[in-house]
Amino acid sequence: MNNKEVLFFTSKKCVACKDILPRLKNYCGTNIKINIIDVEENPQIVNNYCVSSLPTLIYMFDTFSGQKSRNPKRQLTGSVSDDLLKEWIYKDE
Repeated sequence: MNNKEVLFFTSKKCVACKDILPRLKNYCGTNIKINIIDVEENPQIVNNYCVSSLPTLIYMFDTFSGQKSRNPKRQLTGSVSDDLLKEWIYKDE
């Protein structure tokens, strides 16, 4: 079971988001699920994760304490270099 997921907060107007998404897809491949969240269409999710800048990426992981739940592990915000993005994705591997 794949328990790795990145929440990718974006909007249609975000230029940096359009730049980072293809690179994110490349580095995640099929091993890490990318959940694309449009901030204008999903304000409740944006509020739940306290997203205030775009793009915002949140790496999620599973926890098991009686029942399965998803928790944020780390966050990355703004336009980033390829090296930083790759390091952020593969940090625990």
